[in-house]
Amino acid sequence: MRRIITAAAFGLAFAATSASAETNWTAYTFSPSETLVNVPAMRELFTEIEKKTGGELKISLKLGGQLPIKHTNISQAVGDNIVQFGDDGFAAGNIPLIGLLKLPLLLQSEEDFQKAREIAVPYIREAYAEQGILLLAPYYWPAQMVFSTEEFDSLDDFQGRKVETDSPQQSAFVEAFGGAGFSVNSADVPSALQRGTIDTVLTASSGGGKIWSDMLDFNYRMPVTEFPAMLIVNMDAFEALSKEHQEIVLNATQDAAPDVTQDFVDDEKKVAAQLEKQGMVITVPTDEELQRATEAMKPYWEEWAEATGPTAQKALSELREAIGR
Repeated sequence: MRRIITAAAFGLAFAATSASAETNWTAYTFSPSETLVNVPAMRELFTEIEKKTGGELKISLKLGGQLPIKHTNISQAVGDNIVQFGDDGFAAGNIPLIGLLKLPLLLQSEEDFQKAREIAVPYIREAYAEQGILLLAPYYWPAQMVFSTEEFDSLDDFQGRKVETDSPQQSAFVEAFGGAGFSVNSADVPSALQRGTIDTVLTASSGGGKIWSDMLDFNYRMPVTEFPAMLIVNMDAFEALSKEHQEIVLNATQDAAPDVTQDFVDDEKKVAAQLEKQGMVITVPTDEELQRATEAMKPYWEEWAEATGPTAQKALSELREAIGR
């Protein structure tokens, strides 16, 4: 079921389409904080688009939690034109093929990930289009690792843990080692940690490690999954623009996305060093632990593809052959 429209959300859609000398879009990101790299990057992108369109297209950004839209429903909200532009990081439920880029321990190097992008993105773009959404460009957060309120220095420490996860793929990993995975809105993670609903999160240093560091004391740097995010627009809203403005939006977004990815790479190194300096206990997994995790997940890769369908099976086969894993 794709249509979940509140009165407040309907008002957003009406505001975006009402008669005006200019076009006004609302953009929504799952990120709840201005300190995260993608937020100022998007503000800069939208300023550039407004400038290049001579002020005829204005895009207003709302942070995670500012609208009555769950982080897992951003693609749905864009498809329904509740918001016109989405920063979509939790879409594996609505766009299952994104799960190919999130299979635990499948991708373990930048070379692996580059090959995965080339194979997966065309399939993902088609899946979005089926829901009335145009994928403008993907960008990528650093690998998602373990941050916890309690001592955590091996895979065995997942046993009995209550872990915030961003996808079914992450939950499958956590459950394989005895933990329980929970989907929590990014804006609600602090209160969930305070209440004890969760005690561990899978995130990057430059993500939750940065904004929740005062609540997390241990970092086990097992690269559980990658975290692709998709910059998307409602297809009808996009096609209503002039051809010139369509090209401006598409080109500006595609130019910006690689820079956001690189900014996250740089920020990850800086923040990880800061967290260690501030006293966070950081453990790097051994090669044996990494191999143990990889072997445990191999059957799941095939189970995921079979459950997701023939396209997923084809894409996974192509990817495993490309990376030799």
